[in-house]
Amino acid sequence: MSDPTSSPVTALLAPVPTEVLASLTKRDRHFANDEVITGTGTYNALASHEPGPSHDDDGPEVSAALALSREAAAPVYVVSFDWDYPRITRCRAGVVEDDDDENPRDLVRKLGLGAMLPPVLPDPRAFMFVEGATTAEIVGATGGDSAPLRETLRLESRGGGVLGWIERKSLDLIPSIVSAQLGRRVYLSLEDAESFAVLVIENGEEVGTFETPRTVFSQGSDPVDSILGETTREGILRAMGVDDSMNPQR
Repeated sequence: MSDPTSSPVTALLAPVPTEVLASLTKRDRHFANDEVITGTGTYNALASHEPGPSHDDDGPEVSAALALSREAAAPVYVVSFDWDYPRITRCRAGVVEDDDDENPRDLVRKLGLGAMLPPVLPDPRAFMFVEGATTAEIVGATGGDSAPLRETLRLESRGGGVLGWIERKSLDLIPSIVSAQLGRRVYLSLEDAESFAVLVIENGEEVGTFETPRTVFSQGSDPVDSILGETTREGILRAMGVDDSMNPQR
């Protein structure tokens, strides 16, 4: 199961019909698991949620963008959403132009493709709890001294671990990155008006889901009966260290 609040890792943005992008998923194994996303303007996207490094100029993403740009009336972009190295490569008329300095998330929104990004939450409703970790370890694992996270990722020691969240935004891939880098178990709480869920992540991979009631989050996932010894939303959030001021009632 993929995290319903996560962004793609990389994406190809092109002013071409979705059928053209879908054909790439059929004839090129590199794009076989990518998702075709329909934009609200002239641009559509081919997005990958699979972990991996930022794209490079010799990679298949840029090669595909170059091919598409030869016939496109507007630039074709390859974007990477990596926290440490966000990148935009612009291709026009079969040539790679200089990388854009714009933030990838700002670009996809401007091109009418904001639907591929996780929703902006009105309150900090997504929290992660990292067992047996220190705040310094998490800062190191996430590159927290770099610009994207320096002023946004909140970390506080809580009992046997660290509670982390980002004000008014999704945690995106951070819990998986922290779990993989530190080899620690991470609990990620997610909720909306209808459901409360906690993803259990080990070594960067989801190994189970607690949810009440069971709805979309837990489909296809191994069910977990309790989190940190608790079986209710309030008890789990309290065990993670989420206090009442951070935990608005639904």
